[in-house]
Amino acid sequence: MDSNSIHVLLIEDNAKDAAAMQKILREVKSASIRLDKVKNLSDGLEILAKGDVDAVLLDNSLPDGQGLDNLVKVRAIAKDAPVIVLSDRDDPVTESEVISLGAQDFLMKKRVNSRAMARILHYAIERQRIRMTLENAVAKLQELNQLKSDFISSVSHELHTPLTVITVASNNFIDGIFGDLEPVQMKWIERIKSNADRLTNLINDILDLAKLEAGRVKLNWKRFDIVRMTLETLEDIVPISEKRRIAIHKNLPKGPVEVYAAEGRVQQVLVNLLTNAVKYTPEGGEIRVTLTTDGEGVRMEVADNGQGIDPTKLDIIFERFLQLGRDKTSTPGIGLGLAICKEIMALHHGRLWAESEGVGLGSRFIFTLPFDLQSKTLQKPTVLVVDNDPSVLELLGIVLKELQCDVIEAKDGAEAIGHLVSSGKHSPIDLLVVDMMLPVRNGVEVIQEAKRVNPDTVIVIITGFPDHTLLSGVMKHGNFTLIRKPFKFDEIKRALNPILSAINMKEKPA
Repeated sequence: MDSNSIHVLLIEDNAKDAAAMQKILREVKSASIRLDKVKNLSDGLEILAKGDVDAVLLDNSLPDGQGLDNLVKVRAIAKDAPVIVLSDRDDPVTESEVISLGAQDFLMKKRVNSRAMARILHYAIERQRIRMTLENAVAKLQELNQLKSDFISSVSHELHTPLTVITVASNNFIDGIFGDLEPVQMKWIERIKSNADRLTNLINDILDLAKLEAGRVKLNWKRFDIVRMTLETLEDIVPISEKRRIAIHKNLPKGPVEVYAAEGRVQQVLVNLLTNAVKYTPEGGEIRVTLTTDGEGVRMEVADNGQGIDPTKLDIIFERFLQLGRDKTSTPGIGLGLAICKEIMALHHGRLWAESEGVGLGSRFIFTLPFDLQSKTLQKPTVLVVDNDPSVLELLGIVLKELQCDVIEAKDGAEAIGHLVSSGKHSPIDLLVVDMMLPVRNGVEVIQEAKRVNPDTVIVIITGFPDHTLLSGVMKHGNFTLIRKPFKFDEIKRALNPILSAINMKEKPA
């Protein structure tokens, strides 16, 4: 586009309003405006499909389209061009509604003059340019993040095989299976095994975090006594602390305290907090473990009188690959433990945070678990399935009901959008399973409405013909899972199961 030339498409059926708008555009002196005029939405969409439109002036009421539907259809095709909605005084559509659906401006026809129009067009085009730049950058970052996750997962899995061979061979040498070893040989074999074990643990941490972040972790939910679990954990930690003459004091309830959680994962968090406390507490120091309860849940605190934390850094210590105080400890690590703990607590609808008065003044790490977690984890997710093929609808409904979901079905895009709008915030759609090629309203429009109503809705696209134009339109609304048709019962079940497991870990609004 020439910086001083603007191609404007005016979609307006009222001849008087169209003439008035044409006169205003002709009077704009700061730019050369090339104007295309059409009287209905379908003609406008044909021009937009050809590209080369810098801005769209869209009447909100047309012979073949009314209200927000006009904007949604224009935005589905005119992804790069800003849309300015023109309205009459008695129009029921509000400015906030059109802006939320991607319009750059909302104008009352009677209040526009040439000077204002020049400014509006230039600002709209510049805002749209910035918006598209940001959306492209976000899409690129999401792509790179996925590539990173795939790379980490692939490399980690590939490293496990040679590490297993090294570990098994080292154990065989140490156990004397290959004959007796000289002391110096035993020393280096044990060192090889120690480093192989360390590398295995690091790889497991990387894989663990990647799975937690992706919601691909299967948690073994059950009721257990957290007091018993704490005592058993302390028995394992005490030998380590005694080597450094660090005393561990405990303040626990006398009787059992039952919680509903993934015991192994909660114990993993406690072990990490305790080993960190031992690591960063000087010889002769103290660690105190306190477990308390209230009407809401349990609160576990691990406090030490070690090196402490700068209060300005309390919010960043749970970031990946970050180790504060690395120069003050010789214990190896890459800074994933606390990040993993944070993810585990999030899956339990709990909290994990740190407190410290400053460097040299010790620190406290606290996590909480709610008592009513079982009701949250057992709540059925609500799934909206949209496909114009009755057989596909039936198959998906059977699979999802077997996976303990409440299922809503829609045979076209308009019906789906109706369900989304009526769902609102208090009965949100957790998962949208949608085909791209739908009658009345396409899949992009349905997804756009789903994200407008509830940004947390998870998107799964099912399609036999992946239209790259439509899929690129979906990318601006966040991540999605693509499942190709045709699919078998077991295939779709395997694909949806981990997605629903991740949704089940999220708390629904009351």
